Formats: sequence, structure tokens, C-alpha cells
Amino acid sequence: MNIRFGAILGDDVPELRRHYSGYLSHADAILIVELCNDAPEDLKCDIFEAASDNRWRWRDISHTQDVLGCERKAVLMSMTLKPKADSIR
Repeated sequence: MNIRFGAILGDDVPELRRHYSGYLSHADAILIVELCNDAPEDLKCDIFEAASDNRWRWRDISHTQDVLGCERKAVLMSMTLKPKADSIR
């Protein structure tokens, strides 16, 4: 199995604008690895997108949810996107 991990950040909070679209919380990263570990034996080859659910996400996580029954823990719907000037570092 292949897991395409999103942005796993040290403080578990997006800091730059580009982090939001691929943000993957620590809890969701652990969840996806556990679900892949516990997957049925007949599921030998597949690719799963690992990103937390949020309104800025552009990656399609529906396949991961459908096949593994993954319900993301982190939801960034209420988080405020930082001003664009913060993304220049």
C-alpha cells in the first residue's frame, strides 16, 4: 500500500498558506497508518491520499474514506487562513 502524506507539521498547525491545502494533523496521520495496518489481507495494492478534511483541501480523499472507512479527526473549517504576506519566508 502507498500512503501519500500531506503536510505533517511540527506544531500540528498550518503556518504558511501553502500548508492549508495539504495539511495532515498528527492524529489523522496516525489514523491512516493504523487503518492501512489493519486493512484486510486481500487489500494488497492501493494508493491512499492522507490529508485532513478542510475547506482549502484540493486533494480528493473520498477513495481513502470509502476503502478504509476513514473519518478524519482534524477539521480546519473554523481556522482562519493567514494573510498572504505570512507565506513569504
